[in-house]
Amino acid sequence: MSIAIAEQRKRWKTKYLRLHPDGDRISRRKYYQRNKQKCYLATLKWKKEHPEKEREYYKKYYGKVKAKRLKDRYYTTEKYLKWKRDYNARFPEKRIAINKANQAVIYRRLKIEKQCQKCKKITKLQKHHSDYSKPLQVDWLCPSCHKQLHLNGRL
Repeated sequence: MSIAIAEQRKRWKTKYLRLHPDGDRISRRKYYQRNKQKCYLATLKWKKEHPEKEREYYKKYYGKVKAKRLKDRYYTTEKYLKWKRDYNARFPEKRIAINKANQAVIYRRLKIEKQCQKCKKITKLQKHHSDYSKPLQVDWLCPSCHKQLHLNGRL
């Protein structure tokens, strides 16, 4: 193949990718589906030739997920589960109210608000029950206002 033809193909591909940003990803996926064994062998070869780059990649990846893994591991410990069972036994009305509110959100009997009722900030909101005997009367608060409410004891 001549250099002129290679340059022309390169320009066409650049123009195509500018117009179709997902095009290259789709064509790579199709290629992989047709040549799985070849891709697998090439990956193994690359890993043997570049062990330092592979280590760097995994170090970066596991740094991101390590915090989540530790958090998930804590919530499955026997100590946490025992505390949660005891807490639910001490305050059954809280658990019932929270469950009813969650079910109402799922079945769309309770509308999720878009902004905090206190500071009017638009963010992911949390439900707050001021009276557990009325489980569907909730205040929608941002995390900072919800924390402040529990510290001060009033809305």
